[in-house]
Amino acid sequence: MSVIRTMVDDGDLKEVVDHPLLSALYRGGEVLTGRQTRLTLFSIHGLTGEVPLVAGRKYGVPHELTPVPSTWLHETPSATKAAYTFRYMQWQKEIPKRDVFMFRTPTTTNPLIERGSSGVRALAQELELASMSRDHIFRFFLGGGIPTHLISGEGLDSRDESGQQVLGAWNQSQAQARPFNPVLYPRELNVTKLGSSFADLQVDKLRESQRDVILQTLGIPPEIMGVLGKSNRSTIDLAQLIFIIFTLIPLLEHWRDFVQYRVLPVYPLSEGIWFDYRLPVREEEEQVLKRFRVGSQVMRVNDALELYGKKPDPEHGNMWIVRDGYRVVGSLADLIEPPANQGLSEAAA
Repeated sequence: MSVIRTMVDDGDLKEVVDHPLLSALYRGGEVLTGRQTRLTLFSIHGLTGEVPLVAGRKYGVPHELTPVPSTWLHETPSATKAAYTFRYMQWQKEIPKRDVFMFRTPTTTNPLIERGSSGVRALAQELELASMSRDHIFRFFLGGGIPTHLISGEGLDSRDESGQQVLGAWNQSQAQARPFNPVLYPRELNVTKLGSSFADLQVDKLRESQRDVILQTLGIPPEIMGVLGKSNRSTIDLAQLIFIIFTLIPLLEHWRDFVQYRVLPVYPLSEGIWFDYRLPVREEEEQVLKRFRVGSQVMRVNDALELYGKKPDPEHGNMWIVRDGYRVVGSLADLIEPPANQGLSEAAA
């Protein structure tokens, strides 16, 4: 939970639920809905590291944000032209600089230019190799244009009538509904099967190696993609948490920073407004129980209800759940036991 969200929960900040920026992000436009807009935006950014957001204005403020593929971006603004040039096939349009917000990940070699970079671009050869291995498997099962057998025999020539008869009989036997039936030929034939076996190619190991490189570069635990060959219960339970901490949160922070300092200032009366997000996941109940067992010895009833997504209990919410036997007490003072000799002293008095 971010500092902004904590301040909202404590009452130091007030959450704004009605704002033109929120409408532009979540309502969508004429072509894409709000969900489609966000999905397209992050998909393009993940592939290319940059995505132009074209603003549609109403009453002078952006009321619609449309993501455009970065491959359509032909020219960026210069000293002589303050506009972006987009081109797709025969279509071309110049859009003023103030109506385009460039959401990008700067390149490490030249971060000052107005273009972005992504990890997917660094994986171009790995992705191409994966595609080539897929095509090779496809061609392998189709024969790849190579004859499957070589037939030879004494006095056999494919150019004379006898050779054509043998070739026709062979093709006819292979095209039958039951091609494994024995076939009789009037002469001795030598049949050699051409091609290597699929096991010799080791394409499966190559594809697995390229898959691991791609997942590691993009920061995706293999368990999330269903790759469980080297996984155990611990890695499966922590896969989602690792993905959230090291991949999802940095991306959302990058998006929050962009909206806060590039998009929000163009709206009037935006000073003092902070853009924030909520993580779109919740902890599993088993992880919550595990945290309670391993963590603190006591927990308030309302805190436990919040972890489970339940409403607070106004009557018993301030009571305490004790880990020892999972008892519920009204005050922590009830947990303090008197010293062993206190009762003897009082009895003697």
